[in-house]
Amino acid sequence: MDLCLIEEQPLELDTESTEEDGKYYKECYSANRKAKNVIRTSMSDTVRGSIIEPELAMDFLEAIGDKYQESDKAEAARLSKRFNELEFSGKGSVREHIMELIDLNSRLRDLDMGVKDSQVVHVALQSLPNTYSNLRTSYHAQESNWDLNKLISICVVEEERIRKEGRPATAINLVEKPKWKK
Repeated sequence: MDLCLIEEQPLELDTESTEEDGKYYKECYSANRKAKNVIRTSMSDTVRGSIIEPELAMDFLEAIGDKYQESDKAEAARLSKRFNELEFSGKGSVREHIMELIDLNSRLRDLDMGVKDSQVVHVALQSLPNTYSNLRTSYHAQESNWDLNKLISICVVEEERIRKEGRPATAINLVEKPKWKK
């Protein structure tokens, strides 16, 4: 059925066409019809109603793609906002959080808007909750910069340490007002 999607559509049959050309034309025509049926039945009525159905299945897919095309500027703005506002909530793992930041940056780079890996390290550290403040302090105190892989491995170790300790201990000083006798 994918013959019409990977091969060029054959020319119309004429008097000089061979029997082999006729078989190939029939196969392509049949594959095109089946592919269009699958495409048509798998989309919603709203999408189907907004597209004028072309002759070829490949043109049909291109027409659908045109309806869902997002402008590069809008996508870059959306990705940039997500990259800068992403915070680690504590659900999931810190590794997945940092890898999501890396993915967002790589998609921004495809749009010529990404930042250097060292900036991703800073953004990732700032996106972590206060329980990771010791890690941020350690990073800023060191002269060397971490690459993304080192950041991930260090954050995973810190995440395990935080989970083992449970909630961070909070120091409370209780002070009573002295009771003076008169």
